[in-house]
Amino acid sequence: MKNKIILCCLVGLVSLTLSNRLYASDYGVAILQPIKFGKVLPIIGRCEMSFETGIFSSDLSNTCPVLNGRPGEYRIVAPRNTLVRITPYTFTYAGNMFTFTPKGKVSNSTVTKFFTANNATIIDSGATGVIDMKIGGILNVMSPLTTSNSYPVDLEIDIVVMP
Repeated sequence: MKNKIILCCLVGLVSLTLSNRLYASDYGVAILQPIKFGKVLPIIGRCEMSFETGIFSSDLSNTCPVLNGRPGEYRIVAPRNTLVRITPYTFTYAGNMFTFTPKGKVSNSTVTKFFTANNATIIDSGATGVIDMKIGGILNVMSPLTTSNSYPVDLEIDIVVMP
């Protein structure tokens, strides 16, 4: 069973929110805390938010001046003791103005695995059937953004419950 999750984001105040789409009564995704970068300056630069702490690093140009964001926290519910494949993808805004490259971790009650964009991570749902996911990542602004505009982002994460 496959569930595509669309994360939506507005750059300026970068905030990713998860769109819940349930495909079966025993499978779903819940938003515990949407990811938020905060205000992004209209300059070329790059900031990376830790999925653990929300602290920015690699921001020599001060692209994300708040210095502290909020990592996204999501919960995947699947049948117990089932393998789940999670693949987050890098998003590129039209015209290559910016990209968002997710990084994070997934955990069940006993195991934690780290993931990077465009790579599948497989984790067992465990005895509880609950997998928690934390997301941070890299916002790379390649063309100055207008502060009065909002820039929508559709970031896709494939979640596949394996038979």
